[in-house]
Amino acid sequence: MEYIQKRKAGKLNRKEFGRRLRLARKQANISSNQLGNERCQVDPAYIRQIESGLKLPSIPILIRICNSLQISPSYLLENELKIENKYTNWDELAAKILQISPVFRQIIYDILQSLTENLAERKSKKESDLKENDTRIQKEFGRRLSKVREERQFSPQQLAINCGITVAFIHQIETGIKLPSLSTFTSLCNELQISPSYLLGNELETIDYPYNEKELQQILYHMTPKAQKITIDIIRILIQNLAELTVL
Repeated sequence: MEYIQKRKAGKLNRKEFGRRLRLARKQANISSNQLGNERCQVDPAYIRQIESGLKLPSIPILIRICNSLQISPSYLLENELKIENKYTNWDELAAKILQISPVFRQIIYDILQSLTENLAERKSKKESDLKENDTRIQKEFGRRLSKVREERQFSPQQLAINCGITVAFIHQIETGIKLPSLSTFTSLCNELQISPSYLLGNELETIDYPYNEKELQQILYHMTPKAQKITIDIIRILIQNLAELTVL
């Protein structure tokens, strides 16, 4: 059997992660006690340890933090992510839509909604499933990871080598048995060139972006890169043509 050496797993900058978390918490006017006790159901001392760079949160705690502070995981991990077009030119796209007349803008939103209904992977949670469930998180995370890995044409062996982990661990993640650490999670996002929001998408609550268009959020949260590209390309063509009509 051919021996293939794994890459050394990268280390996440805990200090920078903690600094960003502390800044987001203060901007939200939430104390560490409130974030820990009331919103994340963890010891506030644990939140302070994260903010001081002593610890990193697990994936379930990361989800609770993002939902509590209404921030994207991409914000907390921004300095660690090496993803081309990681925001899919978000601001540029939304700004161009706003430059079009309201009538044509509504046409774009209607088409965008139709696209997301067919391409997005948002799953409705049953009432019995509304409470956070680690097993559900693991299974959905694993399903999304497997889907984007296959879309990117990575074998489990190749992804494991590039992320400095074992093939067995990749299988455990994809079958919903385990979740990766935050450092490994970031490595997976970088290797597959996928936004953290996609892998966590079904657990992240709606965030009120400046443009406040839920359809736009679905692109980032619930579409693979391939589906994102199809959607973005269609919307760009529509914007270009409708913008010309607006000028006439």
